[in-house]
Amino acid sequence: MKNKIQNIAKSLAKRLEAINYNHLPISDYNKQYIERLKPALSYYMQIYSTCLQKGLQSINKPLSEVILIDYGGGSGFLSILAKQIGCGLVIYIDLNVKSVETIQILKKEMGIGPDIILHGNSSKLKDWCK
Repeated sequence: MKNKIQNIAKSLAKRLEAINYNHLPISDYNKQYIERLKPALSYYMQIYSTCLQKGLQSINKPLSEVILIDYGGGSGFLSILAKQIGCGLVIYIDLNVKSVETIQILKKEMGIGPDIILHGNSSKLKDWCK
């Protein structure tokens, strides 16, 4: 499982690096944020993949039964990776409306992303869960 997640993360990093974010209708803030991430994107994806792998080992459930909440999801790269490896339900939530708009656009651009995208804080997530 570990090698599979790492290989998917490497492949995803390459796909994310290849996107010309300046041509996407996302905020200038997020364009700049992602541009600063791009040189170290493989490194961040390695961290995400290691955390996911360790978390998945600890819960010992089939991927299709996993619910991952990307709270404070920012760029949404973790959400995309979680969905790419096969997590059953991925919920993205962020307080920054521009970040929420960005993940919606990236999901469309990539053809994969979180199942649920929420704008707000823990109260919003709590309301959605009800």
